[in-house]
Amino acid sequence: MVIVRNPSNHDSRILRESETLRKLGYRPQILGVVSEDVRERHAVIQGVRVTRLDPTSPFAWVRSRLPRPRPRGGADASSNPARRGAATSVTVRIHRWMRTLDFYRRAIGVVRELRPALIHCNDYNTMWIGVAARMMGGTVVVYDSHELWADRNLRPEPRWWLLVCEFLFVRFAHLTITASPGYSEVIARRYRIPPPGVVRNIPIADSMGAASADGAGGKSPGWSSRSSKAPLVLYVGALTSGRGLEVAIRAMALVESARLRFVGPVNHRYRAELIELAEREGVADRVELPGAVAPERLLETASEADVGLALIQPVCLSYRMSLPNKLFEYVAAGVPVLGSDLPAIGALVRGYGIGLVAQPDDVAEIAAKLSEMLQPDRNRELRLAVRAAAKELRWDREARVLADNYAEAARPRRVSSPTRIRPRLSRTFSRGRWGEYRRFLELARRNGYRIVSLESWVSEGEYDGVGPTLILRHDVDQHPRSALAMAAIEEELGVRSSWYFRWRTAHPEVISRLQQSGFEVGLHYETLTRHVREQGASTPVDESMIDRSRRDLQAETAAFARRFGPIRGAVPHGDSRVPGVHNAELLRDRDCADYGIEYDGNEVMRGRELGYWLTDRTAAEGRWKGAIDPAELFAARTTPILCVTHPNNWASGPSLWLDRGLSALLPDSTSGRSRPIRTGSDQPQL
Repeated sequence: MVIVRNPSNHDSRILRESETLRKLGYRPQILGVVSEDVRERHAVIQGVRVTRLDPTSPFAWVRSRLPRPRPRGGADASSNPARRGAATSVTVRIHRWMRTLDFYRRAIGVVRELRPALIHCNDYNTMWIGVAARMMGGTVVVYDSHELWADRNLRPEPRWWLLVCEFLFVRFAHLTITASPGYSEVIARRYRIPPPGVVRNIPIADSMGAASADGAGGKSPGWSSRSSKAPLVLYVGALTSGRGLEVAIRAMALVESARLRFVGPVNHRYRAELIELAEREGVADRVELPGAVAPERLLETASEADVGLALIQPVCLSYRMSLPNKLFEYVAAGVPVLGSDLPAIGALVRGYGIGLVAQPDDVAEIAAKLSEMLQPDRNRELRLAVRAAAKELRWDREARVLADNYAEAARPRRVSSPTRIRPRLSRTFSRGRWGEYRRFLELARRNGYRIVSLESWVSEGEYDGVGPTLILRHDVDQHPRSALAMAAIEEELGVRSSWYFRWRTAHPEVISRLQQSGFEVGLHYETLTRHVREQGASTPVDESMIDRSRRDLQAETAAFARRFGPIRGAVPHGDSRVPGVHNAELLRDRDCADYGIEYDGNEVMRGRELGYWLTDRTAAEGRWKGAIDPAELFAARTTPILCVTHPNNWASGPSLWLDRGLSALLPDSTSGRSRPIRTGSDQPQL
């Protein structure tokens, strides 16, 4: 099932997704919504069954009686515009919220009834249905982010809320994909996940009579086929602010003879504004707004042009990092491109030589580049480059990428999805276990255990003849504030322990407070696995990478000591994202003095008799590794016991989500104590 919040009849990406699913053996169905222009509840488009929901709200009758927005200067403006505008805004907003909730209710009902094998959720505004499907179990969920929803143009919702929700979405989905390399980079960095796969919006050119190896629409790529008319500059896509339409109109005043055509859906008010601007610039007779065309006619329409425009304005991060459909539609139609000099657009245009780029707000530069591209010889040269690029920028290649992503999403996991979700939900709503940790320490003492830190045990020996020993070591993997709660219990009981911080949890205020209370701190290093993640999980771990990681680890321990004072030990972090790669390899059989420390917390245990290595787990995972009951170890006076805990395993689920939300919302900072206590970046602060 492919879910989208539009009627889908003009959404070519949705139709291409459905066709790819059909070829993989699925029976695709599109679930969309009706619009003012498309009221049919059921349809068949390109052989795919489409069901359109008609969500409503109790405010629908009120909304229908409010005045429609009118073009500026309209004769029917309200006599009290401020009051009428405020009432309209509030009512419309509530109406939209209610319609959105009704859409989710109806769509989840369809999913519950049909129980599809796979759901492809297109954009943020459909993904709550994916979350519900994942919780029901038995459905593979793909989240397809067409844009950076929290940073899109004209965003009405609070940005923090969108970020928190999308942080959840990328974790509930079996797979996240997106439409631009720029989006993939931002999403990976923002939510600390592997970069999502990129499926670009390349049209199915061959079936639409567009560019082929023989040129656009079977015509020669030269100028002569269009010499009988004034040159045509074309824009295809939705007509809205931030797409460079206004700057294109102004540039036309500096480009003689050329015509400018905007092809795409537009609301009445914005259309009137564009016409008014064209009249002011004196080019109204050369600006055309014919409206939208059906997907099957789009490339035929585009092939009539001499230059295609993609002058996206960087009014928001989503636009700045976009790789819009129109670029590939122009290429498929055999039309050279004038694009904005932005990261993704500029890289594609320059990389394939399919046109020129300009600063998106520089009217003079845009006009100059247009004039250059409309010169017959230059236009012919660019068309040859477009024709060559069209051989590579084809949907059949992109369809294989999409099919591979579907296969990856549907790949059987080690644990089935319903089983995975229930522990996650249990963890999400779990309470803190600080009372349990206090009782654990008190029980050890009642059984005669001497409780010491790892650092003290290494320094002072094995305490022969003084009774059983419990050695405390804490690895702070995430949620640094949880370390303070655990340390407060130990301080109250007169217990001391050793704490090892990853760079992401090494918050200066947390470490300072622990040191002031007499606790020892050290580095929880992950140098090798970080390098592997940065270069790709399939990167071979050879001697050169290990040597480089060892050099970097020397720099890290020195930097950690500069920031937090001398340290005596470090311990390796185990990263499940890169199985088979072990950070412990870096200090195995090495002289720790070369790294500015006295011992590695794992290596130092080798050659010493250890009664038991006790490692904690979350309550949902059984509290202790191996489902061991510490009370049995204490009753048997097992000694020594090395107890390795992770404070975040004892914190409440809501506090973990708060920490993750702060991490997603706030930029990384090295400013020190002023920033909120939360998980930061994995990058060393050298």
